[in-house]
Amino acid sequence: MKRTLIGCCLVLAGAMGISAFSICAALTPLSGWSTPPGRFWTAIMEGDLVFPFSVSLLLLILGLILLIIEIITGFMKKQ
Repeated sequence: MKRTLIGCCLVLAGAMGISAFSICAALTPLSGWSTPPGRFWTAIMEGDLVFPFSVSLLLLILGLILLIIEIITGFMKKQ
């Protein structure tokens, strides 16, 4: 139960962070961008948001991993 709560908190924090940085990137006025990185990544890089975006993504992935492990161990205990 404790791992489930921790996993849910990590997923929530990561999702909120990614949402906030995505909104910031969408509202950032750009002078121009090239096709390979695209508008989103250019806005993230110009706003110096690469590290916070990466941390939010890491929190989201870590929380999902914890929840998946908890689900798998819950099914194993029932069998």
